[in-house]
Amino acid sequence: MSRGLGLATAAVLLAAAVPVAHADEAAGSDDAPAGNQELGARLGLAVGGRVSPGGLLIGGTYLYRLSEKDWFDGGVGFVYGGGDAVCFRDRQNNLQCDEGVLDGFAAEVTAGIRRFLPGRGDFHPFIHGGLAVRFVSYGADNLRGLAIPLWIGAGVRVRVADGVAVVGGADLEPGLAFMNHGLGIEPHGALSISAGVEFKIQ
Repeated sequence: MSRGLGLATAAVLLAAAVPVAHADEAAGSDDAPAGNQELGARLGLAVGGRVSPGGLLIGGTYLYRLSEKDWFDGGVGFVYGGGDAVCFRDRQNNLQCDEGVLDGFAAEVTAGIRRFLPGRGDFHPFIHGGLAVRFVSYGADNLRGLAIPLWIGAGVRVRVADGVAVVGGADLEPGLAFMNHGLGIEPHGALSISAGVEFKIQ
């Protein structure tokens, strides 16, 4: 009787241990393209025009995992351009502005979704998009405004070390800008190309 009880106990313990071992293996083989939470920085070039600032782009990103393929993709960005005064009033006293493609200043906050596409190894392409709020300024013309564009883009993420990846991509931001000095509602659009690094924090 004691021998049978011992064999039964051993069988129960073995059966309980098998799922635990499988769970440990599954956890160790998680090949997710990004961590549950990540912080990043990026550097690039933005091209605008008219009342859409362009110039050096500096930004930061925050990722939060939502599902197997989708991450919340938020961030902040700053565009630093140059430019002289170009605005003037026509014969009807209407303000006319046509700023250069690398002129002006912008500060923005973005929020959206990043979806990773099927990749290979440490190579993970993605698409992303969302909504942005941008403060726009052209100091030489004392022209300012608030832009609310959509943003859409694509890129690639390559893991280079444990918890570290390099990222590159391009984004387009079409929308509307609400400008001062009676300029009113203007079309807004910028194209940016950037590269950066992202760090896993969880």
